[in-house]
Amino acid sequence: EYILNPQDLGFSLATPADLLGGDAPQNAAILRDIFNGAKGPKRDVVALNAAAALYVSGVASNLKDGVAKARQALDSGAAKATLEAWVGFSNNPS
Repeated sequence: EYILNPQDLGFSLATPADLLGGDAPQNAAILRDIFNGAKGPKRDVVALNAAAALYVSGVASNLKDGVAKARQALDSGAAKATLEAWVGFSNNPS
């Protein structure tokens, strides 16, 4: 069990309104913006969720390491390239 303080992992506190999405097209646009370099609370949540996935899968040694790896993937364009590959595959699975 974890109780996380986002500030302990280098994030600023956000309000629920800062994290609101919308319908599927709006959420896709938000994700594209994040993968294209947009900063802010929504990107922080993406990085934190990715960090948790990296940690529980054993790729990161702890959440702080996972955050660093997630931020690096976002900043380098690796996350965007992976998404584009998945989209390409889903549009042409053969």
